[in-house]
Amino acid sequence: MTLSKIQAESITDGSITAPKVVSGMPVNYERVLIPPKTFSPTTLNAIPRDNTVPQISEGASYFQHNYTPKLTNSTIVVTASMHIGETLNTINVFASALFFNDSCVNVRATNSSAGNGDRGQHELSGTFSNTDGSVLDIEIRGDEYYKISLNSQLLSTGSSQNYTDASSCFGGTDSINGSCLTIVEIK
Repeated sequence: MTLSKIQAESITDGSITAPKVVSGMPVNYERVLIPPKTFSPTTLNAIPRDNTVPQISEGASYFQHNYTPKLTNSTIVVTASMHIGETLNTINVFASALFFNDSCVNVRATNSSAGNGDRGQHELSGTFSNTDGSVLDIEIRGDEYYKISLNSQLLSTGSSQNYTDASSCFGGTDSINGSCLTIVEIK
């Protein structure tokens, strides 16, 4: 069924309000770039690899974003996609965790084989039940160690094949990088 021109012209600004939105329908979509970052501490500050839920005080802050819901009662789905690489062959392990309001909702850890060019591609996701329209604090935390780089690129043409520092990614520091956070709010 299509709307006639007269019907379409009858819909005025503001006439479609939240109560008229069908349940299960997305009401907002955001895509937020996760900026490149290179870490340089010489001691490992890591997400523990044990049988405990990661805490907001563990690891290093990779990214933080506050999302203000469009509705006072909705479901918010968050997905993060990140590339983590080494600019020098240092530790060969990568872990990251997704937090909502300082509570971990998803964690991912990978180990790679020893050698140059080690990297991890992490996909993290979580669902939040919004009951009052309060701001949702979203944070990604992960391993911090000498020459681990978030959003690095394999631009090396030499034999080392290490990833570049984050500031050397395609298009510059924060242009068209591959790490992002997507937020979908559903009624």
